[in-house]
Amino acid sequence: MSSPYLFVFVLLITLLGACDTSRQASGDDPAEDALIKDHFIVKLAPEVKPEALEASFSKQDLSHQKVIVRSMNLWLFTYDTQKMKPEKMLAKLKASELVLEAQFDKKLSTR
Repeated sequence: MSSPYLFVFVLLITLLGACDTSRQASGDDPAEDALIKDHFIVKLAPEVKPEALEASFSKQDLSHQKVIVRSMNLWLFTYDTQKMKPEKMLAKLKASELVLEAQFDKKLSTR
């Protein structure tokens, strides 16, 4: 092997060794694992109070936990996962006329 090919070969082996393939082999999705499915980040329509959304979803025990960004009307909500599956609850939140956007909360980790 000549010197440039040896360098590329060693670099390739090093990069492949550095890749974490254990999650891929087991079928786990790291993005899915990071979701907190009983917490939602919700951007309410202007002038909508979190209590109004809670009243609309009282059967699911929706409850606001804290404001994330008051100027954007962005809130953190939780609910009882025994009342409805998380994906269905998220779809219902997104369909609400009181909500501009909704998504699951996510676990953050440092790199």
